[in-house]
Amino acid sequence: AARAMARRIFTIAAIFAVLAGAAALAGATTPELSLGQVLTEALDDERKARATYEAVLFKFGDVRPFNNIVQSEARHEKHLLPLFEQYEVAVPEDPWKPESIELPASVTDACRMAVEAEQSNVAMYDVLLAQVTQDDVRGTLEMLRERSLDRHLPAFERCASGKGHGGGGGHG
Repeated sequence: AARAMARRIFTIAAIFAVLAGAAALAGATTPELSLGQVLTEALDDERKARATYEAVLFKFGDVRPFNNIVQSEARHEKHLLPLFEQYEVAVPEDPWKPESIELPASVTDACRMAVEAEQSNVAMYDVLLAQVTQDDVRGTLEMLRERSLDRHLPAFERCASGKGHGGGGGHG
């Protein structure tokens, strides 16, 4: 079920990315999402990342950069939740469970998987940011996008290259 949902989310993000590109070429706008849909997509992606990185820690032990970024993903979720309350959007159930996430055989391969996930996360935020006008929502989404792009992605790229994993370390 988690794998099917991950495919669905990736497919939705890919469709929106293609539509955004086509719309830009045509001078049109991307399909409109409700604020609730924007917040739900962002929350789901942050929860998915947290559960995936927890699964890596369960499988491989206390390895960098997962041990610190997993905490950051939990903070990202906490940044989004007040927006659900502010705009009276129901908070969906969390479907992501670490024990149901399939992982590669090595930490380096898990880092490669995380690189792709963080790149998709940045692309998702690009699409979502085009959908919102509320300053507080934009500010939160921009901050989460920046954390993925400027902090998480470089840490996972270092790890994927064979550098920067092992116990300890710090990224947020």
